[in-house]
Amino acid sequence: SASAHFAIPVSPSTGAYRLALVVTEDNVNGTSTAYNQADYYYGQANSGPYTLPTVDGLDFHTISSTYNSSLGHWEVNAAAMYYPFVARTILSTYTGSAGSLPATIAAGAIENFTFPSYNIPILDQVQNMKVIVLLINTTTGQIMNANDQTICSISNVTVSANGPTTFCQGDSVTLTSNTTGSSYLWSNGATTQSIIVSTIGSYSVQVTSSTSCSATSPVTHVGVAPLPDATIHSSGPTTICQGSSVVLSVAPDSTFLWSTGATDQAITVSSAGIYTVTVTSVLSGCTNTGSITTTVIPSPIANITANGPTTFCQGGSVTLQASSNSSYLWSDGETTQSIVVTTSGDYAVTVTGSNGCTAAST
Repeated sequence: SASAHFAIPVSPSTGAYRLALVVTEDNVNGTSTAYNQADYYYGQANSGPYTLPTVDGLDFHTISSTYNSSLGHWEVNAAAMYYPFVARTILSTYTGSAGSLPATIAAGAIENFTFPSYNIPILDQVQNMKVIVLLINTTTGQIMNANDQTICSISNVTVSANGPTTFCQGDSVTLTSNTTGSSYLWSNGATTQSIIVSTIGSYSVQVTSSTSCSATSPVTHVGVAPLPDATIHSSGPTTICQGSSVVLSVAPDSTFLWSTGATDQAITVSSAGIYTVTVTSVLSGCTNTGSITTTVIPSPIANITANGPTTFCQGGSVTLQASSNSSYLWSDGETTQSIVVTTSGDYAVTVTGSNGCTAAST
């Protein structure tokens, strides 16, 4: 498309104006012998090899001139010809496109016109191409104004991922611009061709060419699934007395694999150690691992010693003494470390150690 800004009014009396659009390419070389140039140098093309003057250090005869026997003259090979400016097409006629501007235009008006589309041939070098908009007075044939703009060689920017774009928390994916440019600007502020993404979001990249034109890729959506809860809960203290146990459990809605080999949500343990569980979410398939340590405290010693024979005559006695601990409870209700027994019977004691664990005599 093209536009024109008129600072003064225009009417048919001052001329009929049209817009024209020319597509050009810079720095073009010939591509086939059909474009060889006859070596005309002051009319001496047919007089045999004639050395052209050296231009920018290049002697065309020395480098690339050949004799065309069928035409009878020397030629400079097309591949050695350099065309700094070539018109590739005119998207109108040389007098402009009819109807591109109205007959009467007010001062300060901005008029726009869309030209037919043009497909650039694959062999043309887009980075060297421009569009030139011409404002033509068809009454006088004058080109009143012209403006050129470099054709953007960046288009159809796409992004590729080196893996799934939905993954578990803690993983990542690398996003790469498939279009090469001179600079990159991602939606997260990164400026490299590739970025490593580990957080949920929508990512796009703007690629800018060496000619300062740019294009932006479609959005790539990245999803991050949370890890399942692998926190291990205990039914009580994880420091237990010998002979006791504790229940370890994790949250539901997952599958489980304990370090003991169990696959239940909860296990009962009575041994000291580090217990781990791998939890797999039934929804996302993500896994997480939790661990907990249990400690087992040895039971106190609950021995009973007698200060004499435990069989004696009526009227006699024997003193029974328990191992030294923090507290005692005898089977007859006494709570001292030793008791004096005068009657027959079975006597036992339950002791409590300083660590809170208990043991009973046997």
